[in-house]
Amino acid sequence: MSRLCEELILQFRNLMIIKSAPDKTGLISCLPNELERLKAVSAKLSLEEILDKLNGLQECNERLTRSLSKRVEFEMCLIKLCTRRGVQATAPQAQYS
Repeated sequence: MSRLCEELILQFRNLMIIKSAPDKTGLISCLPNELERLKAVSAKLSLEEILDKLNGLQECNERLTRSLSKRVEFEMCLIKLCTRRGVQATAPQAQYS
């Protein structure tokens, strides 16, 4: 669970970089064919939403080290990420397909 959480953190970091510094693609850790898909996902989210989700994953990753049930902890985090509307309650929920 910790490894999966770390991978999601890396993906949201990539989204954060794309959103905040689109000309700095050299800072992004992904395969070359993934970059366009990440740009498409980034376009559907605000920077505030990306930061909010990244923060939630960071907190989850910290809790995973102390949790007796890592699976439940990570599943709760995923549900929060999928249902949370981010910092702005009126922002439309993004589609990740």
